[in-house]
Amino acid sequence: MLPAITRLSVASFILVLAEVAVYAYPNYDLSTFVLGVLSPVSAGIILMWKPAYRVALYSYLAIYFSLADDAPIFLDSVLTWPEVTRYHPFLPHLSLEITLHLLTGVFIYLALKEVAPRIRWLSFRGVASILLGFFALVFCYAQNLPVQWIQLIVEKDWYTLDVVEHMIAILFLLSGLMVARSSDINQNGLKDR
Repeated sequence: MLPAITRLSVASFILVLAEVAVYAYPNYDLSTFVLGVLSPVSAGIILMWKPAYRVALYSYLAIYFSLADDAPIFLDSVLTWPEVTRYHPFLPHLSLEITLHLLTGVFIYLALKEVAPRIRWLSFRGVASILLGFFALVFCYAQNLPVQWIQLIVEKDWYTLDVVEHMIAILFLLSGLMVARSSDINQNGLKDR
């Protein structure tokens, strides 16, 4: 049986391959949906469907939805494919943006809750893990922040910003998971799973 980190690594590798393939062949049709959305999501679910891997699965899905939101997949424009939109039509794009942000937030919360099911969320460590999870969510979508220097980077070197912001988001998520886990172990005398 493969350990969780190996399963997560394989799913992440498939995700990177899917992103590269969609970048190379940006059709924005059913093939893009199968390659860029169904393949990585299915790989994650198939590899990590057992309860022992739920933290890895929830973390993977949180980062996946934030990656698929923008280039090269543009999941936030799936209702207008092959046209990729940013502002018009406004309502479909905005509703998908909100949905993807919510999915990312929900999966971050589920990962934190799964790693420490009996955590006291109002304790110091509970609040710290929630804040770290929140910062993971913020960094997943840092390119959307209305900060002038961030918007300058978006215009000049968006892909580098996207990689850096997601790496920072992953670090915040891992830190939040570690704090939540240590809180659960300290408060309830649980051993490592």
